[in-house]
Amino acid sequence: MTRGPACSSSGVLATSYFSFPHARHIACCRIMEYTEYAVPALAYSAVVVRLFQQEEIMYNRGYIIIGAALIVLGLLALISVWIGVDFCALALPLLLIAAGVYILVRPRYAPPGTTMGVRFLGNIKRRGAWTVLDEELWVLVGDAIFDLTQATLPPGETVIRVLGFVGDLKLVVPDTIPVAITSVAFLTTSRVFGAKKDTFLAPFETATEGYATAESSVRFENWRFVTGVKVRRPES
Repeated sequence: MTRGPACSSSGVLATSYFSFPHARHIACCRIMEYTEYAVPALAYSAVVVRLFQQEEIMYNRGYIIIGAALIVLGLLALISVWIGVDFCALALPLLLIAAGVYILVRPRYAPPGTTMGVRFLGNIKRRGAWTVLDEELWVLVGDAIFDLTQATLPPGETVIRVLGFVGDLKLVVPDTIPVAITSVAFLTTSRVFGAKKDTFLAPFETATEGYATAESSVRFENWRFVTGVKVRRPES
C-alpha cells in the first residue's frame, strides 16, 4: 500500500476526491492543523454560554469578573496562536500597568468618605482600639489583618475592600459584631470559625447570623488572584 504524502501547508486539495486518493489524507491533516485554533475558541464560547445561561450568575459581580478574566486570557492565547506573537508573556506586564493606572485614577471615583491605601509588600494590620471606616486597600503581596475585638463601628454598613495579587484576609470577629465576607479570586482557601472550604473559579461568600438586620455591620471584600480567608473568634 502506498502511504499518503506528509502534511504540508502548501499542498493543494484535488478537485476530485476519486482522482486523487490521497486527498482524504490531506483533508485530515488540515482538520488537525486547524484544531489548535478551534479548541480555544470553543472553550471561550463555553464560558460565555455558561454566563448567559444562568441569569443569577450575570447578577453576581464576582462571577462576571472571573469569567471576563478567563475570556481575556483565552483571547490572548488564541491571538498568540494566530499571529505567532506570545501575548501571554506580556500578560503580567500589562496587568501591572493596568493596576498602576487604576490606582492613580481610582481615588477620583471612590465612594465619598472612603480612605485609600497602597502597600506593595508587607501586611496591613488593624488591632487594638480603632474605628472601623470605609477603606480600599491595595496590597500587592501581603496579608490584611483586622481584629475587631476592640473596634468601634459607626451606624450602618461599613465596607473594607482589599485588592492585590497574593495574600490572606485574616479576621478576628467577636460574636457581637456582624460581618459579611466576599472573596473573588481564582482560588480561595477559607477557614471560617473552623469550617474549611476551597473555592476555585467562583466567589466565596459568607455572613454571620443577623448581619442583614444589624444596625452596625462590616462587609469585607477581598479581591485577589490567589488568597486565603481565615476568620476566628477572639482568644479567651
